[in-house]
Order: sequence, then structure tokens, then C-alpha cells
Amino acid sequence: MAKSITLTAQDTEGAVSKKQIVMALFASVSGWSLDLFDLFLLLYMAPTLGKLFFPATIPTLSLAGVYAAFATSCVVRPLGSMYLAAMLTNTAAKTRCSGDGWCRHYYCPHGIVAHR
Repeated sequence: MAKSITLTAQDTEGAVSKKQIVMALFASVSGWSLDLFDLFLLLYMAPTLGKLFFPATIPTLSLAGVYAAFATSCVVRPLGSMYLAAMLTNTAAKTRCSGDGWCRHYYCPHGIVAHR
């Protein structure tokens, strides 16, 4: 036997709308595509950048220097984002609420829904 469930306004208060999902998806894809364009541009310009920034008698070594810089950026970017996410999350969690509902939390610790 199926049970009937009724949702109140309090239950759906934190629900994400379809428009928010689409906007978040668009922002994520556009940011990722710009980052990918930046990395591909670096790889396309690798021979020129190798000659300018890593001069060597053997061109392969200067190209290897550019690829090493590229590999470093691929490793360090996710580590930096994890560090910043943890730092910003801790900072947001430590903010105090004034008790009038105008706090920085999505949901006020005093039981008042934060105004947006």
C-alpha cells in the first residue's frame, strides 16, 4: 500500500530550482572550457615559450621545461582549490549571526531563515 506524503513549505525550503541547476551547469562548463582553452593555448605555444623561458642548446629540453610547467599547473590547481574550499568553508562556518535573520548562513543558527 502506498503512503501519501505531504510536504510543507518548511520541507521544500532548501530545494534547488531547475533554473539554479541550469545556471550552475552553464557556469561550470563555461569556466572549465575557458580553463581548457588556456591550457591548450599553452601547449600550442610550447615551442615558442620554450625558447623564450627555457633556453637550451637542445630544443627538446626547453620543450620539456614547458611541459613540466604545464604538468605542475595540472597538479597544483586542484590542490589549491581543495585548500581554498576548506579555508572558505571554515571561515563561513565561523561567522556569527546577529539573531535578526540577516546573517551570512543559509540557515540562521537561531532558527530564523536567512533573508536573501
